[in-house]
Amino acid sequence: MSLPQADYFAGLYGESDDPHGARTRWYEQRKSALRMAALPQRR
Repeated sequence: MSLPQADYFAGLYGESDDPHGARTRWYEQRKSALRMAALPQRR
């Protein structure tokens, strides 16, 4: 049995390879850059 919410979200986010806009939204790119900058450098 499938939940109605599961079908809704599958349809909403299943059509795009980047449903959250992580590659296209400036603030997602900034969050990623800050997260990577906070990691220690490889030695």
